Amino acid sequence: MQLAAINRVMSVRVGILGRWMRLVILMLVCGCAVAPSPAPREVGAAWQAAASPQTDRPASTDPAASAVETSAERSARPIAIVNGQPIMADRLVNILLQNQGVHVLEQIIALDAARRLAAEMGLAVTQEDVRREYDTALRRLYDPLAAVNAREFDRQAAEQLLDTVLAQRKSSRGELWLVVRRNAYLRKIAAARLRITPQQLQQEFRNRYSERVQVRHIQLATPAQVERVRAELRAGVSFEDAAERYSANTASASRGGLLEPFTAHDETVPALLRDTAFTLEPGETSAPLRAGRWYHILHVERRWPAQDVSFDEVRHEVEQALRDRLAESAMEDLFNTLVLDADVTVVHPVLREAYTPKRTAGPGSGQVGGAAQ
Repeated sequence: MQLAAINRVMSVRVGILGRWMRLVILMLVCGCAVAPSPAPREVGAAWQAAASPQTDRPASTDPAASAVETSAERSARPIAIVNGQPIMADRLVNILLQNQGVHVLEQIIALDAARRLAAEMGLAVTQEDVRREYDTALRRLYDPLAAVNAREFDRQAAEQLLDTVLAQRKSSRGELWLVVRRNAYLRKIAAARLRITPQQLQQEFRNRYSERVQVRHIQLATPAQVERVRAELRAGVSFEDAAERYSANTASASRGGLLEPFTAHDETVPALLRDTAFTLEPGETSAPLRAGRWYHILHVERRWPAQDVSFDEVRHEVEQALRDRLAESAMEDLFNTLVLDADVTVVHPVLREAYTPKRTAGPGSGQVGGAAQ
């Protein structure tokens, strides 16, 4: 969102949200395609069924003891034979738990807690909800400005990009599919809690249908950096390349400084940058702007005229867009709350050693995109 990118423009914190891309991408995307079901079915039931294989093992009255016994039995068996030598399960599992165990555990905790909370609120998450969550994540991976670009996207290319991202991060679709299910529940809960005022709707209408401008942006810390960048621009270096190379705003630098389109009424954009952008024509570059501790240079990419529509004509679309936007930040907060409030006893010693310090510091991955992840 514009808020995520432009707030960094005015903030001393110039780091990216955290991992999303960490998983928004990831997180942002995930899983395998969801086959539509003839009739809506609550995802919780399907997930529970898949997670409860039949077994003839006698039930234990101590869940923790049962988990230890199962783990011990499995660890006693080799999972591979290499040159005649057995590779025992615990050798591999312990490494996996150290590297990915905490993250996956947090996703499971959040999914189970969100499923229970949704049930308490009388909310049902269907396979169609999960499919939409996957499509949203896939679109955002393929087009970071999907929130403002309403055009169709190349699904096959997006799926190929997803495979590339997963391979680079050594992540599985199963792990990311867990995040998509989790996000479907978080979004349903967050949306049910939202209360939209008439004033918010009018502001959203102005933001979406008034004249809009899209700019590239370079954020710099010192006058010397400003002069260096301006010299390179005069020498023929493209604004996009200069932003990627020099901008301290890492959120937009990775996109060549490109920000999402905004209107003259968009209060998420600092007034100085907003007012300056609307004095420029496409292709023009601003003089350096000083705002707080930072210097900024803007380059206008394009402008769109105001759309000739009335509020009543597009009220439904405006409200849905506003709900989607507000739900994103609420989903991240909800994820953190569910994970921190959960009563967790980690039995496996390797996972417990990795999880305990993270538990003290807070969830390691709050972004949902997909929550954001």
